[in-house]
Amino acid sequence: MRYINQQSITLPPDWSMKATRALNKARDLSCSERKDFIKRSNSIWKELKDELLACSHGKCWYCESSISATSSGDIDHFRPKNEVEEAPDHGGYWWLAFDWRNFRYSCEHCNRINIDSSTKVKGGKTSHFPLCDEQTRCCTESSLDEEEPMLLDPTVSRDPLLLTFDMMGMACPARSPEQNVKEYQRARCSIEIYHFNRVHLKNRRKFQICDRIQQLIVAGDELYQYYAIEPTQATYKSFQRICETLLEMIDPVAEYSSAARAILYMYSDDEHQWIQDILEMDETLHCSSSASE
Repeated sequence: MRYINQQSITLPPDWSMKATRALNKARDLSCSERKDFIKRSNSIWKELKDELLACSHGKCWYCESSISATSSGDIDHFRPKNEVEEAPDHGGYWWLAFDWRNFRYSCEHCNRINIDSSTKVKGGKTSHFPLCDEQTRCCTESSLDEEEPMLLDPTVSRDPLLLTFDMMGMACPARSPEQNVKEYQRARCSIEIYHFNRVHLKNRRKFQICDRIQQLIVAGDELYQYYAIEPTQATYKSFQRICETLLEMIDPVAEYSSAARAILYMYSDDEHQWIQDILEMDETLHCSSSASE
């Protein structure tokens, strides 16, 4: 999961007017009529598919899988539009059905109910939306400020930082219960509901990210030490290619870049100064990029 800046989204001409008309019509309908109307009006949010996908460089906002690699993609309503699994009497956040700020682009595996064929573990967000305190759940068109979602939200800058990854490709909470129990619980809940450790996804992270970074670091260490003894241009170029490859893997554009960054941090110590340099270079590149925007 990487932070998604929704302010970068440019809505198509007349889209806001269509969304407002649909919301006004939904307000005048009964509960059952409204649910049917919202389902039939899915073309409104589907119009934003390209704009939403561009924000994440073609990746699922939740798991960072390339949409073309894993699924055709869904536009998820972060606050469910027609029902809430954790609150059976709740009619859903229907008033947010046409609010683009409630949309999250997701692969079908994170968004839809599915059972892992290897582990038989069920996951998928569907209509899940647990809160830290159920008593604060909003049931009408009013302020959502009191709600504190359990699910990590890629559009909240701090939330992606609460996830990390191990060398087996497993998603894990970045905080321990002793460090911050609420942040730990939110990460655990999100890993389960978004199905972040489904076997296929975990294996993709392991082989595509964890194993590859480990191999690159072993090769990089050898070249770094050899260059200190015999500084040839050929050795320098080979070492530079490894550094550039690692930079590409942690770039926000790359698939599973948050996992790559987490794994690279594991090797960031006094014995691997060159890896610390890569991480600092990445931060500098993206700080300057954000400033220019």
